Amino acid sequence: MLKARDVIQEQENQRERRMSAMRPVLSQIYAQIKKQAIHSTDVPYTIFEVPKFVFGYPLFKIAEAREYLINVLSESGFAVWPVNNDYLLISWTKQQMNRGRPSLLTNYRPMPYDPLTLASMNMNMNN
Repeated sequence: MLKARDVIQEQENQRERRMSAMRPVLSQIYAQIKKQAIHSTDVPYTIFEVPKFVFGYPLFKIAEAREYLINVLSESGFAVWPVNNDYLLISWTKQQMNRGRPSLLTNYRPMPYDPLTLASMNMNMNN
């Protein structure tokens, strides 16, 4: 008798076999992160191209591989953003906590403009 959990387990096993190709890819990512952290300390991010295939491993869907890499790297504490479906922007900046909430990634502050400055800008544009 076929059970739903057996089917789900088989699908999960197939997915894990396909994602076994990501082990060497993760090693490449970690090596690239270490190299970037050592040689360019003022740039706390790197861009990595997700490979379309890995020799010696089963074929995989690029979207599935990208999601897998994002999940693994996020669990490791990295901030990861997909770029153009083929690249990952990986950052290791220290996230500061503000009263139990993480700070915004973009620290947006509206600029207060002085009316005199605006008036002088308009005068310069009209001339």
